[in-house]
Amino acid sequence: MKLLAIDTTTSLGSMALAELSEQSGVSLISSDQYWAKSSPGETHSEQLLPRIQALLQKAEWSFESLGAFAATVGPGAFTGVRITLATLKGIAAVIDRPIIPLSSLEILAHQAFAYTDAEWVSPILDARKGEIYAALYDRAGLLEGPLACHPEVWRDFLHSRLNNTSRKKGLLAGTGLLSYRPVFEQDFPLPPGHEDEESLHLYYPLAKFSIALIPHKLRQEGNLLPASLVTPIYIRSVHQ
Repeated sequence: MKLLAIDTTTSLGSMALAELSEQSGVSLISSDQYWAKSSPGETHSEQLLPRIQALLQKAEWSFESLGAFAATVGPGAFTGVRITLATLKGIAAVIDRPIIPLSSLEILAHQAFAYTDAEWVSPILDARKGEIYAALYDRAGLLEGPLACHPEVWRDFLHSRLNNTSRKKGLLAGTGLLSYRPVFEQDFPLPPGHEDEESLHLYYPLAKFSIALIPHKLRQEGNLLPASLVTPIYIRSVHQ
């Protein structure tokens, strides 16, 4: 099965074409990524569809050749999530294809586990207004969250959840560290600076890595949905 994955939950938009088979699992065919800005011509809404079309043309695929779509449905920037869903729902409805919803926090955790020896990962995304989206994973799956809270609240939770030894055996990842790095840097391992192209996967969920989650998702019931049933992940703040 051929599929298209999209992520616009942060300012780094990304997309990937992949092929899924029972014999070889999931294979990345091609991918693209771009920075979304507020300048004319550089927003998610202006860049996303032309880049998808260019990616399909490069692979000599068509929308009709796709068997499914994968959409990162949050948590993340409201506008970005909405643009991904509006784009894919429109296409999927026309050609009658299902959508696989994915979590930005789970993608970040997967990326960190894949490229480090961390025993646990806490993905943290900037939720604006002084808050973060956060969760805690080990290599077996989700341990805590997801939730929206002030970064100090999550730091204190991690202190209570992890002892002094285990704190050093994991990793924090995500865009929340670009804004709130001083809150966490004294107590927890953090990735290097985000300016390094080699470390982008420790800050931003990327479609080319998200496809690795799809075989597992398809083995679970309820993860291959009609376009009309796919909704964003919205997390209410613990302070509300």
